[in-house]
Amino acid sequence: MSKSSLESEVAKLIIANDKKWCDAYKNGDAATIASFYTEDGQLLPQNSEVVSGQENIKNFLQALIDAGIITEVEIKPVEIEDHGDTAIEIGRYTMKGPDGNIVDEGKYIVIWKKVGDQLKWHRDMFSSNLPAQ
Repeated sequence: MSKSSLESEVAKLIIANDKKWCDAYKNGDAATIASFYTEDGQLLPQNSEVVSGQENIKNFLQALIDAGIITEVEIKPVEIEDHGDTAIEIGRYTMKGPDGNIVDEGKYIVIWKKVGDQLKWHRDMFSSNLPAQ
């Protein structure tokens, strides 16, 4: 049985972690972002192969940060389901460039997994709403 609410304790924890993820990205801190993922976490970005493991996720995100095209990411959860040792988050994202203009916007799904006493990102997939170039 799952519970879906943005007001549950799990949802509040996930929303707080999302904010930390976004703050770390804005600060150019890919190592902190990668630490939010499970050891065998996977990032499934659009137009790219699967990125597996914390170290590879860190390297992928650091390259994205270093490119300077996306300087800020905003995450807005729409639905969070609590399944005990896992949770599913569905939402919308906005990526902004150095001038504050929107570079990309779309939707995402994150599967969270309980590791010890923490919830961590286990699978992270996103896709753009913008037309293909």
